[in-house]
Amino acid sequence: MDGRSLSVMKGLTGHPPKWYDIPVPDPDGGPTVVHSYLREVSGYSRRLRLVRGWRYVYVPEGRDRRPKWPWGR
Repeated sequence: MDGRSLSVMKGLTGHPPKWYDIPVPDPDGGPTVVHSYLREVSGYSRRLRLVRGWRYVYVPEGRDRRPKWPWGR
């Protein structure tokens, strides 16, 4: 991202999405590159330790697209 602020839609719970993907087209006509960002807590309130806000942190290896099952093997 180039420092601009992007509006992010919130879900039914009022939280922004956990992962945010930004597709960037290749200027030479090649395949697009997808940059992935993970949501993290930006801070907590002093007294009640409530979440004050969110920030997105760049994850260079991308996100794991495999489904996470509630049971293990």
